[in-house]
This record gives sequence, C-alpha cells and structure tokens, in this order.
Amino acid sequence: MIQYFKFLLAPISLVGFCLFMACSSNEQPQPGIEEQQLQKLTKVWVANTVTLNGVVQTGYENFRLSLNNSTSSPFPYQTNNRPSTSPWPASGTWTFGNDPLTQLIREPASAQQLSMNYTVSATELQLSFTFSGTGFTGKSKSVDGQWVFKFNAQ
Repeated sequence: MIQYFKFLLAPISLVGFCLFMACSSNEQPQPGIEEQQLQKLTKVWVANTVTLNGVVQTGYENFRLSLNNSTSSPFPYQTNNRPSTSPWPASGTWTFGNDPLTQLIREPASAQQLSMNYTVSATELQLSFTFSGTGFTGKSKSVDGQWVFKFNAQ
C-alpha cells in the first residue's frame, strides 16, 4: 500500500514543481506606458517642418530639441539653433500630461506652463500647441498661434 502512495506521490510532486516554476518565471516586468513613451522621446530631435497657423516658418532648418531622461519627472529639455523669435525657451522641463500617449506639459511648475499634443515613433516626433505671448530670445515680437513641429530623430 505504501508503494502505491509513493507511485502516486511522484507525479503529483512533479506537476506541482512544474506549476511552481511556471509561476516564478524569470521574465522582467514590462515597463509602464510612461516609461515606454519616455524611451521613445529621449533623444535629439531635428526639425523637419515647422508651421505657425498653417504657414511654413523659416529659420528652423537647424533647430534641435533634446528631450532628456532623468531619474524622475519633470524631465529636462534643451533647444539649439532657435531663430530670433521662437515659442521655445533655451531650456526647461517637461512632464507627461493626463494622457501620456498624447500629451506633454512644458514648464509644468511655472506660469509659462504649456500643454502640447504629440505623436512619436522611433524616428519621428510631432508636437502641436497653441502659444500665446512674447517669443523667447529676448525679442518682443509675438509668436501667437497654432504651432506644429515635425522632427526626425538625429
């Protein structure tokens, strides 16, 4: 009778061990949506096309936007080769908006906070936003309106 139980116990133990191993897999947890988007966004972006109220803008041929990763939000950014008046400051911070798949907030903790819609792939970024106020770089010219920036990854 004891031999019979040993015979039944071996397969049951083997099945239990297999189930335990399947549950304790060595797979890494998948990154969250913000982390996935952050991986796509974190790079240097070179302006391809820039429009203001549907009109192509000149002076952005060498404009670069560097979105950087840090340990926590808000994340830093820098711009290079801005034209004489731009809706972009030289540097600042950004974070994800309510929908991390489509919205970024530039300067989240300041009076200059700006909501931007975006789409991103491994090689392209599009930012669109409505800017109101004086442009950056010390000029007093207004750059009010609907901006669309299309970038390619450098």
